[in-house]
Parts: sequence; C-alpha cells; structure tokens
Amino acid sequence: MAQACEGQVALTFGLALLPLVLAIGCGVDISRAMAAKSRLLETLDATGLAVARSASADQAEMTSRAHAYFYANFAGENLGTVATLNVTNLRGNKGIRLSATTRVATAFMSIAGYNEVEVAAEAEIMRETRALELVLVLDTTASMTGSKISSLRTAARALVDMVLVDDSVKVGIVPFERYVNIGMGNRSAPGVSVPADTRTCEIRNRQVQTCTGSETYETTCSRQINPRPGTCEVDGAQIPCTVYDEETYPCTRTRGTGCTITTEPHEVCTVVSWRGCVGSRLPPLNASDEEFSTPLVGVMNINCGSPMTMLTNSVSMLRASVGALRASGNTYIPAGLQMGWHALTPRIPFTQATAYSAELQPRRAMLLMTDGTNSVSLNSMGAGGDVMLHDGTDRVAADQLTRELCTRIKADGIEIYTVAFQIADVDTKDMIRECASSPDTFFDASNASKLLEAFAAIAAGLSHLRVSK
Repeated sequence: MAQACEGQVALTFGLALLPLVLAIGCGVDISRAMAAKSRLLETLDATGLAVARSASADQAEMTSRAHAYFYANFAGENLGTVATLNVTNLRGNKGIRLSATTRVATAFMSIAGYNEVEVAAEAEIMRETRALELVLVLDTTASMTGSKISSLRTAARALVDMVLVDDSVKVGIVPFERYVNIGMGNRSAPGVSVPADTRTCEIRNRQVQTCTGSETYETTCSRQINPRPGTCEVDGAQIPCTVYDEETYPCTRTRGTGCTITTEPHEVCTVVSWRGCVGSRLPPLNASDEEFSTPLVGVMNINCGSPMTMLTNSVSMLRASVGALRASGNTYIPAGLQMGWHALTPRIPFTQATAYSAELQPRRAMLLMTDGTNSVSLNSMGAGGDVMLHDGTDRVAADQLTRELCTRIKADGIEIYTVAFQIADVDTKDMIRECASSPDTFFDASNASKLLEAFAAIAAGLSHLRVSK
C-alpha cells in the first residue's frame, strides 16, 4: 500500500513539474526576446542619427545607407534574424522614421509549438525647428573651373534641400571672386551708392587705308600641336587643362598694294555702366558692418559673376542661384566675407535678417568655401576716392584682412563653418581653419566626394537632430 502511494505521489509531482519547467523556460525565451528588442531599439536610434546626419532626399540612397549601418551594428548571439527594415522621410523633410522586426529562436517555447518570437521596434529622428539664418559664401573664381564648380553646385543644392525644412529657416548665397555682385535691384538700397550710368560721345579723326590691289607674300606662321592632358595655373591654383607644343612653318599671306591713307571724322562713344559689383569701403570700415552713412560704392564697367541671393526660404530661388554659379575671376576672400556678414545682420544695406528687437533670435551661421589663396588685394581708390578697388597683389595684406573679418564676424554672434576645397597651400589652409568657429566646424575637402560629405555634415549640424521616440 505504501509503495502504491509513493508511486502515485511521484507521478503527480512529475505531472506538476512539467508546466513549471515550461513556465521557467518561457521566461528565459521571453527574456532573450526583450534583450533583442532593447538592442534593436538602440541600433535603430544610432542608425537614424547616422542616416540623418548624412541625409539625402533620395529615398534609395537613404535606404541603402540605413541598411549598411544597421546590419553592421546589429549583430551578436541571441539577437535573432532581421526580417524587415524600413526607413522613410517624414513629411516636409522634418525627420526620418525607421522600423524593424527580428525573429528570435526559442529554446523552451518550441515544446509548445512556438519555434520563434517576432520582435518589432520603431524610432523617429527629428530635426529641431529653431529658426536658422544661413549664408553660403562660395568661391566661384577661375580656379573652380570644370568639375569643381559642378561639384560645388551639387553640394550646395543638397545642403539647401536638407536645411530648408520650413519657414523658420532662411538661406542666402554669396558667390565671390575679385568682387561680389550684389544685384542690380540693390542699386538704390540704403547704404549703397552707385554712380549714374553715362554715355559720352565725341568726334575724332581716324586714318583709313584704301588699296587698289593685292599681292601674296611668303612669311612664317605658328600653330599648336601635340595636345595632351596637363595642368595650368589659374588664379594661383593648378587645374587640369590641355597643353600643346608650338611649331613654326612657312606660309603665305595677302597684303594690299597701291594703298593710300586718308583722314576721316569718326564718332567715338564711351559707356560707363554698373553691372552689380561693389568695392570695399575705406579702412577701417572695410572690416565693419556698421556706419553705413559711409556707403558701399558700386564699381563701374566691371563684371563679377552671378548676383548674390539675399536670405530667403524659397527653394526654387535658391536652386536657381546655385544653378547659376559660374567660375571666373581672381580670388579675394574678404569680398565674400564682407557681403556674407552684411547679409546675415538686419543692419543696412541688407535688411532681410531677423531684427534684433525680435523676441526669438535665430541661429545665425555662415559657410565659407574656398579652393585657393588670395590672389588680389586692396590697392587703388576708385573715381571720387570713396571706394577701394581690388586690383592689388599684396597677398599678405589680403590674408591679414581675411583673418580680421573672421574674428569680427564671430564676435558679432555668427557661427562660421569653413571648407578648404583641394587647397594645397599650407598657410591658406591654416587661415581657413582658424576662421572657423571651432575645430569641429572646419572641413578639409581633398576631393569632390569629401566636399559633398562636408556640406552634408554641416547641414546635419545645423539641423539639430534628436531622437523623438
């Protein structure tokens, strides 16, 4: 009887133990699933921040970046097999949303027919909406000819798309070379003085040759031969170009015979016109954003590239401005810094920036991109003696003024980001590095790919990314 009772107790205990073991095992499996979910969330957050910092409006590129980063970081035992990974831009490019699922194999729950547990997680990375006013001061000198200006257009267009997420953001563009074109519409702006266009004519005598016949004669001509890839010095920088050898060869030319020379009256007209370019105010106002009772003065009969675009939130206007960038002229970095500074403050001559009296002040930032050294400097005074022309060759003076402007702009509460694009000159690169507000806001772009990365990193830094959920 006692043995029978013992057997019954053992059977009852065995039957009771099975659910207990299964419950403990389920707890182990669920614990592994929760650990996998925690790791999944961490990886999604990190992936979202990485993708947003190098954000692209292109869905395929963004998805490719997200997958590459996610799979490189979500790995390890017991984390399961990733089933899905999705990434999308939130409306208005205000952030991105990522979602993923992973399947975690079970050790004990399989006894009950559950071989795996699916774990899901979602993350959102948002851009802060603090007002931002940003001016791109872009070197468009002759040394930017070819692929470099094309790369600049691509990088600037991508930056505009990234930062211009709503009406709280305004962007301006200041292309510079020897001078800056402030736009014909600013001829009568407060703080700007432009002389009147003039056209004067007078009658002068000129000599006219009349010939009754012609003859050929032998001489020596020259021509270019053996075209091949090489480098040429343009605006102080070495850029790719086609080089040639030159040879001479015998040739014939035609000249007149029986010629007589007579004197005839001839009208000669001189046209003086303004094409949007301004010189520098006399020192020390050439390193100031105040006292515009002494105005910016237009320089006449000078071309200086495409006009600057004042602060705006019009994507189409900014894209058109970027598309119009063309390479020509010599490098004078102070010209770009001066106009960029004027564009970022509400003081005249340009008043599109938020007034200092406004309760909420925007973040004010400048991006300076250049590919070369200062090749011109202040030198002579323009007509009237109230404007400095940029026709000198004193690089030391131009560099000194560049440094002074950078210091004063930063003291005026403006952050400066700088990009040295394929600059070989060590002194110039050091000057551009020192101009930046901090080591983190200087970028050394050794090629077109690095230029794109630098502009994307700056855009991300200005976008104030945060994990929202």
